[in-house]
Amino acid sequence: MKELYYSLKSAWNFNDSRLDVLSSYFFLFFLSGLVFNDHLFKILYPNILTGKLSDFFGLFIFPFFISALYPKRIKSIYIFTLIIFIVWKSSFIQPIINEFNSIGLKFNRVVDYSDYIALTILPCSFYYLKNKLSKVVKKATLFNKLVLLSCFFFSVATTLPHEEIILNKTNSIEYNVNISKTELLSKLTPLNNYSGAQEYNIRDTLFIIYISNNKERVESIVNIQEISKNITKIRFDKFNSVTIEGGFSGVEEELKTKWKTKSTEDYNYYIQNHFIDKIIAGDFQYIYFDNLRIHNEWKNKEKDRQRATIIIN
Repeated sequence: MKELYYSLKSAWNFNDSRLDVLSSYFFLFFLSGLVFNDHLFKILYPNILTGKLSDFFGLFIFPFFISALYPKRIKSIYIFTLIIFIVWKSSFIQPIINEFNSIGLKFNRVVDYSDYIALTILPCSFYYLKNKLSKVVKKATLFNKLVLLSCFFFSVATTLPHEEIILNKTNSIEYNVNISKTELLSKLTPLNNYSGAQEYNIRDTLFIIYISNNKERVESIVNIQEISKNITKIRFDKFNSVTIEGGFSGVEEELKTKWKTKSTEDYNYYIQNHFIDKIIAGDFQYIYFDNLRIHNEWKNKEKDRQRATIIIN
């Protein structure tokens, strides 16, 4: 921490750092992309694309930004970034994360080895930075200082705490909507790409429905069956959980209490307003789904990989 403090102090005084590179076009483009993606697009469209974009944007700007503070350690910084990303996205550290989560330090991540494709952006970031550093040093301006502060602010803001509240509220309310099952599932967005196969979705009846509203996402088990050509029966069997995004001080206790004390009527009112009425109006935004059978198979495979990793280690 002491070394980081003096490094930041040095950077602010522009002694050894190269803050001038933080005003380069591509750095500002990727920084803006990260901000808009994490604070707007991931809320509006929380799917595989916005998740992958976060990795690409973050891997471009993180080592670039740190290298501006430590311009003599560029190679080490990029190699360190590569190693940390590989480890973080793997199942090797899951036991450590479980330990932290058990004591209240929540870490949110998804083990998805396809995320490694984002590592292809590292050489682009590295050579772009080297090109910028090879040019004559420009005097850092107030704009460079603002970019420096923005990087610190958004690096914290993109890791705001999330908390999942387990609900386990059983229900059996049914709705009939005037839309075929095929059309309904084609208009809803799969949360994970493994749930996008329509041939399985038409055959299966149990799904996980995710309803995003502001900074809350409600997860429910739903039975969806087509009872005639243009009429589909939707039955909410269980409200699994709600994930809430908190602020810098965490998730508000009042908000957690509100969800824990909701009555069955409150949940039914929520579903009517944020799911059924929207479908009837043709508004499918902020509603996502997973095929429950395929989702459980994927989770079981991931658990098997984690157990195998623990045994090997």
